[in-house]
Amino acid sequence: MVAEANGKKHFLGQDEEGRTACLAVYPVDNPAGWHSSCSVGGTGRGEILKTSGPDQKASVLVSDGFDTKDLEASGFTKVHANILVSDG
Repeated sequence: MVAEANGKKHFLGQDEEGRTACLAVYPVDNPAGWHSSCSVGGTGRGEILKTSGPDQKASVLVSDGFDTKDLEASGFTKVHANILVSDG
């Protein structure tokens, strides 16, 4: 677990080579609404993956040092250096 915000716990994982990244989101008050996404390959730069659950709120995993100002301007909030969540 790397972050907890808005009643949700965010978990990150990756394989040994750093080629596969996964983000899992667990809503504490609605465990059945958990969701996850994985990204295989790619450059590992910028927006890596996005996942959303039954509540239609999205979580985005970004690479280290990625400039998130455009995501934040579009309604996302940074809850971890590499995770942003939609506000609505």
